[in-house]
Amino acid sequence: MQLYELTQVFDTLEQTSGRLEMTRLLAQLFAQSTSHEAEIIAHIALGELYAPYKNVQFNLAEKNVIQAIASFLGISVVNVTDQVKKTGDIGVVISSYTWPHEKHMSVEKAYHLLCVLADISGTKSQEKKS
Repeated sequence: MQLYELTQVFDTLEQTSGRLEMTRLLAQLFAQSTSHEAEIIAHIALGELYAPYKNVQFNLAEKNVIQAIASFLGISVVNVTDQVKKTGDIGVVISSYTWPHEKHMSVEKAYHLLCVLADISGTKSQEKKS
């Protein structure tokens, strides 16, 4: 499954208010997934990379995320910061831009990259992550 397809389903889920409809959408998503993709999707849907007992966190400073977004989009850090303050949601800021993305990135590849990012630790880890 492509990451782009997953993000489209998550966008639909975010706009859905009924629990039964959400359940139906998730069931369809899982039906279209391999067992490994379903495992990944379940964790991502719950806002985690691994089972909670593994206690893995990204530990990314908001300032570094804003700098990375500004650099990627080619806009100023002040602009991104102002928009985040206005909307209260960094995800809304990112989604409001047309940005170059790899439509053909698989869910598994994206998950692997997130795991690599989460595993970076130690001295200068914040700089390495951004």
